[in-house]
Amino acid sequence: MGYDARHRRDRAALLVKAIGQRCRSCGELMQPGQPLDAAHPSDRPLAVDSSSRADAMEHASCNRRAGGLLGQERQQLKPSRDW
Repeated sequence: MGYDARHRRDRAALLVKAIGQRCRSCGELMQPGQPLDAAHPSDRPLAVDSSSRADAMEHASCNRRAGGLLGQERQQLKPSRDW
């Protein structure tokens, strides 16, 4: 899945501010050259909201771990079959 121009602009603006700051997931410093991802609000509901905008940068591994956990939570909410 590709990202639209708005996402790329948001990410570029967030990236400039992120270097030297602490990752909100792990608390470690984000350094130049580290893979960083634009992260969405951590308090967003389990429903997928395509209008949700990234509000911070996180280490890529932290962000992807959080996304995997969110996916697992959403999967558990699905019924096992249609009734």
